[in-house]
Amino acid sequence: MIAKKNSKKIVKYKKYIGINIGTLLFGIVFVYMMVCIVMYLTSTHIAPYEVKKGSLSGNYKYTALALKSETVVEAPESGAVTYYAREGTEIGKNGVICSINENGTTRTERTSASSQTTESASLTESTELSESTTESSAETETTTESTDEKEDALQTTDTSESGTLSAADAKKLCAAAAGYASAFSGQNFQKAYDMKADVESAVLDLYTEDVYGNADEGSLFNVCRTDGPGIVVYSVDGFEDVKAEDVTTDMFSMKAYHKENLRLNGTAKSGDPLYKLVTEDNWSLILPIDNKIVSELTDQSSVTIRFLKDGTTADATVSVVQNKNTYFAKLDMDHSVVRFASDRFLDIELLLNKKSGLKIPKTAIEQRNFYIIPQEYVISNNDDSNEVTVLVETYTNSGKSEQKYKTTTVYEKVDDNYYVDINEFSEGDYIVRKNSSNKYRIEETASLQGVYNINKGYAVFREVTVIAENEEYCIVADDDTFGLAQYDHIALDADTVSDDQLL
Repeated sequence: MIAKKNSKKIVKYKKYIGINIGTLLFGIVFVYMMVCIVMYLTSTHIAPYEVKKGSLSGNYKYTALALKSETVVEAPESGAVTYYAREGTEIGKNGVICSINENGTTRTERTSASSQTTESASLTESTELSESTTESSAETETTTESTDEKEDALQTTDTSESGTLSAADAKKLCAAAAGYASAFSGQNFQKAYDMKADVESAVLDLYTEDVYGNADEGSLFNVCRTDGPGIVVYSVDGFEDVKAEDVTTDMFSMKAYHKENLRLNGTAKSGDPLYKLVTEDNWSLILPIDNKIVSELTDQSSVTIRFLKDGTTADATVSVVQNKNTYFAKLDMDHSVVRFASDRFLDIELLLNKKSGLKIPKTAIEQRNFYIIPQEYVISNNDDSNEVTVLVETYTNSGKSEQKYKTTTVYEKVDDNYYVDINEFSEGDYIVRKNSSNKYRIEETASLQGVYNINKGYAVFREVTVIAENEEYCIVADDDTFGLAQYDHIALDADTVSDDQLL
């Protein structure tokens, strides 16, 4: 059988490369995005800063040594000590401070023992009453009433021995905790022991005030009274007799400082420190200062300080004391000693040179040089006070002179001189006085402090006058003709920008 002949014929067509317009546009956008990302990652970023008005204090913080008129009272005999007066309170002459028991027991222990004896006797009587069956009902009622009275007396005794925490007491405990938290340092664990002693002293205040308030005069034994008025302090540290001229920098080392809380001892030997009295309202704060602060305090008779412990401020008479090669500031006051009677070291802040103006970071300031042009050689611009026009004389290659007017930006005006951009002129150029043949050679320069204003999308140098500064910020005058204004935007870091740079 003859196979049927295949009549189909396959024709191959040429393939043409088709251009997809969507793919092309996506590729262009992708390349553009990659270029922008690379430029962003490799370029220097200019961070803006908004200028605002503010004030700047010296922000000089110190740990000051407090020197007071202190008298340490010694124990007249040995024994257990019970304190009654609250620490930090003013007490008059013949005031009761404490009592000493030569037998070695405090009034607290005697009161506790008496309570236990009374309670035991009460329980015995109750047992005898319950076992007795021969007494009359009237006698039983009388006995029951007597028992109830004794139980009430016991409850009253227990209540009297438990201190109550008032709002002032709670505030004192919170202040002690806050002061410890603000001054905590892992390298100075002595603060933890000071905090423990302060809290225990506050708790003892609650108890001893209650004990003394419920004690009659006859129950107090070997009472210690004051010889004169003063503020009661129950700690000693060896600085009681130190004078301002004796202070050295070694005294400010907190590692070597030790304060003994006398109330935690419980007992005292004859001649041991028993308590301390601050006898005068006049006291001093001593703090080491550097030469910069010495120059600021030289012409001042008083300063304002802030106590960081409670945030209060006070005025003090200031003087500078030199011990060997170290300068100390001596701040004398006749008030507030009762608030800090038990404190030897106080964290304070000197409020010096409080100035107001435009507050800017110091990183935004840069020093630049400018050419100086006398006022008689410029033509003022009535429409823009920041610009002036000068007639500049130049020479062609053939040696022929030409005069052209040139408008330039003014960065500052000092007396009768204008400060202009050093990049707009060449050293040795001449400017001609209008309607005269007098010429001035441009060569004198001067430097100005300023910042880069970026309000218009490019950097413009603006001169500033610094009137106060600290470690991070400075205050500049807000009335400079060619300076800054409130809410202007400047470059945060002057090192990252140049004049006329587009942002």
